[in-house]
Amino acid sequence: MRTPKLFWRFINLVTFTDIPIWQKIFLFAGGGIVWFIIIALVGFGAITYVNSSSHMLTDQIVPQIKASQKLIINMILTRLLKMGPQVWHLVRQKIRLVASKQI
Repeated sequence: MRTPKLFWRFINLVTFTDIPIWQKIFLFAGGGIVWFIIIALVGFGAITYVNSSSHMLTDQIVPQIKASQKLIINMILTRLLKMGPQVWHLVRQKIRLVASKQI
């Protein structure tokens, strides 16, 4: 059984066997550019998604961290005040010293 000529013409058209080499090179370059554009769009979408997810996460966590830090500092300060005024002034001087070095 012989395959029809139209079938082979279609195969030659799909596999680019009947076109000159310079057209094959342009097709390859065009396909490469399209592929890189698609990969760039997927990468940009992934980076945007990660950025928005981390932004939402920090919006939820940062206020809780600040509140817990204030609570811990207040607990430490009340204990220091109970120990006596000398200890309180010593610790306050150390805190100012550390704060001035960080700035």
